[in-house]
Amino acid sequence: MTKKEAAQQLIAALNSGVARRFQIGLVGYYIDGRPYAANALTMDGHSTLDVIASADGFSSYAFFSPNLLAPETVAEYGVQHGPDGTPFVTVRLEVKLCDVFLIAEDLGDHTDAWYFDQDVLATRMPEFRRLVPLWQGRRAMREH
Repeated sequence: MTKKEAAQQLIAALNSGVARRFQIGLVGYYIDGRPYAANALTMDGHSTLDVIASADGFSSYAFFSPNLLAPETVAEYGVQHGPDGTPFVTVRLEVKLCDVFLIAEDLGDHTDAWYFDQDVLATRMPEFRRLVPLWQGRRAMREH
């Protein structure tokens, strides 16, 4: 299965209403165009909302602890609190297919890998890791 086919099936599965769980191996994702380094993203039918395809990947609503996001993102979207008082921020998370190296369904007793590309780890990960501090540096320069 190609990466695009795996992503299309992932989107369909998550939007089907059936409780399914997936592990996405990726070098990072974007929130409001800002890159965030990552190794993995868990997506499931219960907590992953409004998954849609984009020209170069997919996006969904995601929930983050405020300390994991840029301060301006927290200020823009505001902090909410769960029933137990845990603070979170709801954002639109964007994944670009060029940053994905694994799409796998977690079946409980085993994982069914739909797509895997170790070249993304070897080539895209170092590039993405260099991108994040550059973005943060530009942001700091704009703030002064």
